[in-house]
Amino acid sequence: MMSITVVKCHGSGNDFLLLDMMDVEMTYDSVNWSACAKQLCNRSESLGADGILLVENSAIADARMRVFNADGSEASMCGNGLRCVARFTTEKLKRHHLMIETKHSILAVGKRPDDQAILQFAVEISPISFRPSDLPMNTVLTEIIDCQLPFLAEDLTFTAVASPNPHLITVVDTIDTARQDSIARRVNQQNPWFPDGVNVSFVQLIGLGEIFVQTYERGVGFTNACGTAMSAASLVTYRLGKHGDQKQIKVYNPGGQVTCIVQEDAVELIGNATYEYTGRISHLHEENACLFELHEEYSDEIAKYQQFQQAVSMKLGRMM
Repeated sequence: MMSITVVKCHGSGNDFLLLDMMDVEMTYDSVNWSACAKQLCNRSESLGADGILLVENSAIADARMRVFNADGSEASMCGNGLRCVARFTTEKLKRHHLMIETKHSILAVGKRPDDQAILQFAVEISPISFRPSDLPMNTVLTEIIDCQLPFLAEDLTFTAVASPNPHLITVVDTIDTARQDSIARRVNQQNPWFPDGVNVSFVQLIGLGEIFVQTYERGVGFTNACGTAMSAASLVTYRLGKHGDQKQIKVYNPGGQVTCIVQEDAVELIGNATYEYTGRISHLHEENACLFELHEEYSDEIAKYQQFQQAVSMKLGRMM
């Protein structure tokens, strides 16, 4: 019977079930991870989460991360999830800085100083591309930067960017969830422009070096936060001249706040990696037969993050 260590964790309220596969002997195809993600992430019938994170051994890095969304699809990357993997692997391997293999690249991750109110980790978000074909997006244009897309909205401009997950970024005066939901759904149903769908982020400028980002994730809807979207939004608004020379950008989201440091073609994403509980799961390969044994709850961490989130919400309320 296969038994696997599981950590329920979150980055900016984007929650995951992290599965430690580094000490598990199994063949690559012995588990249907798409079906497993659907089963484990079901909030009404199972543990519940936005996705699962597989932490595996790597032949070319310190560890490997795979990400499966709650709908069973495998993601190219996940910035919030990578911070959780950064915490788990640095603690497991007893090193402050590591290289993590992801679907498209090998990324640097590291622990931030301990003098923070909450545990924070920095992760590299790359590669970042402004080629529409990398999303993919069907268009004759070689790039879409601050352009009108009349099939979405006449009064907004959009930037298409892969970070490496596909994103459309638009700067708005105010957050209008109902209207923005309609816009995002249009490109996440069958359409001629985005064959695989696309994440859509609505960005409100708060001040120099400060933005609020609300993201509609394809296949999910509006979420508390999306790490690759916040990174993409930071780089896009910087390139559009919204922050002057300031490359360190505070990004607020419904789940809290992170810091993004923009570079030429990459972003350093800094934020929490909070544990909720640890345990073990077994019978994972059997449909609807997963067994869970709780080991430890992290009540103090949960409370600290709630205090942090409340403080961020109060500050955001004064600014917006």
